[in-house]
Amino acid sequence: MVELAVTDLRTTTAELGGSTYVLAVTGRLDPSSSRSLAGELDRVLARGASRVAIDVSGVSVADPPALEPLVERARTLAARGGELVLVVDVALRLLLEHRGIDSSLRIERSLAEAIDRFVSDPVVDAS
Repeated sequence: MVELAVTDLRTTTAELGGSTYVLAVTGRLDPSSSRSLAGELDRVLARGASRVAIDVSGVSVADPPALEPLVERARTLAARGGELVLVVDVALRLLLEHRGIDSSLRIERSLAEAIDRFVSDPVVDAS
């Protein structure tokens, strides 16, 4: 498990087995701090992750443009046959829907739902 603390943002990364990872994020997520989150996601992808759940339900302030690097990486992962799931609270989900970002990401209400999705829907390696 790796913990990063950068400008009021903390990311805890766990490998669940195989190529499935969870990144739990707490603190303030803004365009500046999103670079550290994107960097950690890049490290996980470089390790061969095919399924990644990012739990931002513990984020106190989320600026929708700060999620754009996650959208880019979700597209990259999808092109490789994988999936990125974002776990958000109700308020952030409504904000993402209002901004149209929800159509670019798979969104779940809880980390348990995201993990259940991974268990029930095996990934086929596109490589």
